[in-house]
Amino acid sequence: MAAVCRVALVVAALGVQYSGQEIMFIADRLPLQGNKDHADVPWPLPARWRSNTSFPLLHETLSITSNVPGCDVIDNAAKRYRGIVGSLGKAAEPQQGGIGHVMIFVENATCEKFPHLKMDESYELTVFPSNVTINSRSAWGALRGLETFSQLVYEKGGMAYVKEWNIEDSPRFAHRGFMMDTARHFLPLKIIKLHLEAMAWSKLNVFHWHIVDAQSFPFVSRRFPELSDKGAFSPRHVYTPQDVAEVIEFARLRGIRVIPEFDTPGHAHSWGKGRPELLTPCWKDGRPGTADYGNHSEYENFDPTKETTFEFLGEFMAEVADVFPDQFLHVGMDEAHYMCWQSSPNITEFMIQKDFGPEGYSLLEGYYVSRAIDIISKTGKTLMLWQDPLDNGVVVNVSNIIQVWKDKDGRTAATHWEEYANNLTARGHNVVVSSCYYLNYISYGQDWRTYYRCDPHNFNGTQEQNNRILGGEACMWAEYVDGTNFLQRAWPRAAAVAERLWSPRDVTSDVDTAAFRLDVHRCRLLRRGVPAQPILPGFCGDYDFGLQSEITAKTTTSSSDNNNMASVNFFSQSQAVILIVLYTLWYIS
Repeated sequence: MAAVCRVALVVAALGVQYSGQEIMFIADRLPLQGNKDHADVPWPLPARWRSNTSFPLLHETLSITSNVPGCDVIDNAAKRYRGIVGSLGKAAEPQQGGIGHVMIFVENATCEKFPHLKMDESYELTVFPSNVTINSRSAWGALRGLETFSQLVYEKGGMAYVKEWNIEDSPRFAHRGFMMDTARHFLPLKIIKLHLEAMAWSKLNVFHWHIVDAQSFPFVSRRFPELSDKGAFSPRHVYTPQDVAEVIEFARLRGIRVIPEFDTPGHAHSWGKGRPELLTPCWKDGRPGTADYGNHSEYENFDPTKETTFEFLGEFMAEVADVFPDQFLHVGMDEAHYMCWQSSPNITEFMIQKDFGPEGYSLLEGYYVSRAIDIISKTGKTLMLWQDPLDNGVVVNVSNIIQVWKDKDGRTAATHWEEYANNLTARGHNVVVSSCYYLNYISYGQDWRTYYRCDPHNFNGTQEQNNRILGGEACMWAEYVDGTNFLQRAWPRAAAVAERLWSPRDVTSDVDTAAFRLDVHRCRLLRRGVPAQPILPGFCGDYDFGLQSEITAKTTTSSSDNNNMASVNFFSQSQAVILIVLYTLWYIS
């Protein structure tokens, strides 16, 4: 696998030839467009860089040290990246010279414990003939610099090389996220961790964990264990406090924030399995808790008529705030479909008492949202919510972050996402854009290009409004995604979003040229263990043969198991025949 991702120097008319890698045309009458880059041009593209034609050799005694002793973020990264770089071709003997040392200098020798919205991820990386320096203002910048350095190393003639580089780099947006849904299908920790690795390798820095939804409640609460006891798919399909802590720590060491989402008042069916009093019973034919499928189920939304609903919410969210250290907490608030509330005479009576009027369900939604936000805000967290309540006329404090997900094209909204972003930022809200980054929507062809072209600043706002765009998030809803296909569907498409959110707009305008670098990055992900799907015809080193070996091993094991089972079945059948013969002889006698 050492030669997986090295770009050759020749562009063929019918494809671009790499050493151990090649992307090709869809049809021979449709040759590839754009300009190739060398294999060592990193993804996402740095803000500013220059390189020389000299090729320093990497030698086997490569060390990575820093001026921040005892900084676990840097120490852990140094160990990881020594392993990554060490797998790229044969290293030189010390007497051959070459690069033997990577030195990290962090300004003021500081080491922050947790990543945060305003963390400084900028760095300057310089590759000299004998050493590498990474200068940064924080440990998080050092992490990004190490990732870039690991992508500069390539294999040539079986040896590991890196050109002389000078890179000055910083992210365009502070919030560069991925939303994972673990409620519609449970995703095991192994998948989550490998996904976090791929995020770090692509310089994404926010893991938005949509951890529960109507289908299941896998989050194990110490304060309310009945929620997962009755709301999870099974006792095994849960995230224990230890599991959650493990994910947070794994992400922290990679400079990734973990923002949990606990969605109410809708998407709440699984909450009611453990705490049925939280939900409004839906009515049909004069009976509470009765479904009218197509309109509503038996239970859907939280019950806003009870004080105990808000008391519970305060206690539960206080626990969540203690478990997740990030300053942000996502409270959902999307798709509070009114049909169940409309069916309930209890809700109707409450609305009359509040003088909402018979059609004032948006006022009822606003009542719940305002009270819930007031209660949850007491945790001291900065709250994120989906755009829906504001679309329905609910007024929330401008301190709350709004995540825009609707779009006129594809999600039955009346307005394009650019107009939503324009209106919300004009009202003073900070915004995270997801509308054009829904990875769960798949189509034939190179849909990554659509994500790559979508820019969070593509609306006619002022500079002040642009400054209120914190960034964006790729979203993967899991109706049709589980551990068998999550990573393949997410990558490398999420990497297209990552470069759009990291790299300067003016140097990433050519989508055709980006395809060559994305293919290199896809092969890089494969080499590092992420089963990223292809973006074009071609091949990626010996990956296919490694996959064949895995399948062969599994097939051999399976065949052996089948043979053993056949032996067991034969033995059981023989026993049965003997028993029948003995019984027959006894009966005759």
